[in-house]
Amino acid sequence: MRFVYDKDACAEFAARILTEGKNWGPWFQCVGLEREGKIVAVAVFNDYTGDNVEITVASEGRWAFRGVIRRAMDYAFKELGCKRITAHIRQSNHRALSAAHRVGFKQEGRARKWFGNEDAIILGLLPDEVLL
Repeated sequence: MRFVYDKDACAEFAARILTEGKNWGPWFQCVGLEREGKIVAVAVFNDYTGDNVEITVASEGRWAFRGVIRRAMDYAFKELGCKRITAHIRQSNHRALSAAHRVGFKQEGRARKWFGNEDAIILGLLPDEVLL
């Protein structure tokens, strides 16, 4: 396994896994995990403010999720110098919500109709809350 930083390839993978045409805005960065020449997990960062960055994660398999999340935390907290990471997860995506809580994310609220007709659960993570 190796990490990849090809923004276009990682963003394309994430959009395919998330089954939606995602536009992360003018600034975004990606960290991907590659196995046998194929991207298997991606963390996309956007809406960077200096203190906060939004994260979206897409993966094929649980093992890939943990690997890319470890690298994503290092990138956000150490390289970008963020004080927090924010995630919006569909309220129906129980697997992603559970995984986020296992990593250390705390629920902070709900964004009504964030995903069209579905609410998003807003989660936040501070550097001292990372459980990896």
